[in-house]
Amino acid sequence: MHYAMPEKKATLQALAQLLVLIALALGVPSLVCHLRDNPVVGLNHQNTEFKVQREEQALRVAQAEWVLVGNSMVNTRIDNDRLSEISGIAAHKLAKGGTQSAVWFLFLKNILAKSKQQPKWVTVFFRETDLTWPDYRIADVNEDIIAMLSGKDQTEWKQVITARQIGGSGLPGSIAGILDRLLPSQYLRPLSRRDLQVKSFRLTRIGTDMNSTQRRLEMNERFSLAHLRHDLGSDGAPNEMQSEVATADEINDPGIYIDGPMVFDPSPDASFLPHMVALAKQMGWKLHFHRIKKRPSGGVDKQDLPLTTSYMKNLKAWLEQNGCVYTDESKDPSLTLDVYADGDHIDDDPAIQQRYHENFWQRVKPFISPDSSH
Repeated sequence: MHYAMPEKKATLQALAQLLVLIALALGVPSLVCHLRDNPVVGLNHQNTEFKVQREEQALRVAQAEWVLVGNSMVNTRIDNDRLSEISGIAAHKLAKGGTQSAVWFLFLKNILAKSKQQPKWVTVFFRETDLTWPDYRIADVNEDIIAMLSGKDQTEWKQVITARQIGGSGLPGSIAGILDRLLPSQYLRPLSRRDLQVKSFRLTRIGTDMNSTQRRLEMNERFSLAHLRHDLGSDGAPNEMQSEVATADEINDPGIYIDGPMVFDPSPDASFLPHMVALAKQMGWKLHFHRIKKRPSGGVDKQDLPLTTSYMKNLKAWLEQNGCVYTDESKDPSLTLDVYADGDHIDDDPAIQQRYHENFWQRVKPFISPDSSH
């Protein structure tokens, strides 16, 4: 009994020390996160190529009847004026290189729908299974755009992405939600990345009068696609050396998409695709999905894996059942290796561009033209 009180006191002191340590371990990072996790500080939209207001204004000026959405797959394939001239329909692109389905949905909801323009047709260019790969490229390069478009505040985002990221519902989801509120980080990664970039550009400007922004522009130009080898992959495509003979593995290689979904799932929790379709119905747009052709390997067209064939069959059936149009250029023998620049991008040579536009228009004309009965 003589030693009971000191032992109890020592235990309480140790417990108090542990609680203080936990409070410091969580409190200091939480304070830093709340102070630094600021959209005004974290995102400098003036340094971002893509500007929401500019895109909305361009849509209003274009008065487009046909809007084409996607990434560099549409940017290198479609020219607004050329397609408008060939089709006789005012066409306009709403696209940004490197984006994927999550951002395309935000383009539709938070730019096109809010622009108060009413196109008759909306075409989404896609490659392989990326229409139902919702978390592909939502980090790093696209974080600024997602933040600009309030992506994480959207009901659909919470349904498709948030539950997956924080571990779903139940106790794990609740704990993850508490930690996310305690240690917010929505803007910290882009802010930290930008700080690192600025310091790096400043470090490399030795011997010049350029500031970090000018140095960034110079480096972007130096490493632009025009200065890269045209036989290398791009936009996530696997690197492929041009050769006269393509191996069986090259012909059937799905590249980066081996990590994507291999079974088509149309549920609204699985991807943004059903939300795109629902929004189009609400807005009165005719929604059209166009699958692009990947660069041939050594001049030989790539073949779909059996799972990809099944996926595309089910995707096409589901889209058509829901009032959408599906077209596919992936098996077109006329889109030969000479049509391509780098990776899956189409060459910007005027003759090749004219050739591609005419090819594309003939494929979609039955569905897109004003006298279409579809």
